[in-house]
Amino acid sequence: MMKMARVILEVHAGVLPGVPMEEYGKRWVLSREEWDADADLVITEALEYAKSLIDPAYVNWVRYEWIWL
Repeated sequence: MMKMARVILEVHAGVLPGVPMEEYGKRWVLSREEWDADADLVITEALEYAKSLIDPAYVNWVRYEWIWL
């Protein structure tokens, strides 16, 4: 049985406002069971990735988003 996505976390970054660059994007898609088991780890991983992109030598903005489905 295929698990339904329950939460999606995304990190995007870019130079031009609102225009994400593919090389700086990452997405985590989790089922309810995965979220219940690993929420703290996934949140930490996504936030650490977003923090690692905060460098004006490479990008001008970083966005961290999550959506609960």
